[in-house]
This record gives sequence, C-alpha cells and structure tokens, in this order.
Amino acid sequence: MVNTPSYKIAVVDDDKDILYALRRIIERCGHTVYTADSVASGTDLLNSVNPDIVFCDMRLREGLSGEDFLGYVTEHHPNTGIVMMSCSMPYSDKRRLESGGALACLQKPFFGNDCKQVISLHTGNTALAA
Repeated sequence: MVNTPSYKIAVVDDDKDILYALRRIIERCGHTVYTADSVASGTDLLNSVNPDIVFCDMRLREGLSGEDFLGYVTEHHPNTGIVMMSCSMPYSDKRRLESGGALACLQKPFFGNDCKQVISLHTGNTALAA
C-alpha cells in the first residue's frame, strides 16, 4: 500500500445524507473530514480549520448561497481549493463558477472516484486518483 499524505477536507451541504456519504468516501481515502450545514457554519469552519479543499453545495436552503461562499473562499483563503456541487449544473453556471475560482464543479449524483480525482487535481497527488 502506498502512503499518501492526509489532507483536511471540508464539506458544506444542508443535506445530511450528502454530508454522511462524502465523509465516508473522503475518510476512506485517508483524509480528515469536517462538515457544516450552512455557509455561516462553513465560514466558521474554514477560519478555524483552514482546510486544503472544500466541497460546497450551490443551493443551500438557509442564508448565503454556495456561490457567495465561493467568493469568500477565493478572497480570504486563496490557497484553499473549492469544489462546487449541485443537482443541476448548466454549462454556463459551471464556466462562471470555474472563472470565479472554483477548482471543479460536480453534478450530483457523482461517484467516489470523482471526489478522488478532484482532490488529486488540487494536491498534485496522483496516487489518489488511482
């Protein structure tokens, strides 16, 4: 087994099932996972933990949107990669988000390998994508 570095990954989503599934997928890759169910708690988490990557839902039910969070992350934590997630991701939204600083945009449902590839892309650790 290849030793791969462990990264701090945050997940911001108001769907508890998504939080649970992503936690399991990412922890199985050997990373530490932090979760938040709103932009407000995600911002607190970001400032206290300083994760390497954040997976964030676009359409959160309460408070600011995922796109607002993207703006905050790119301005205040430029070294943190952010992955935007949504059930509906038109090409124009994807282009706008990636132009705004998103590392990647994933349309739900997606697979564990999609998460691994995005983490690998940001960290440069190709062993993760295998």
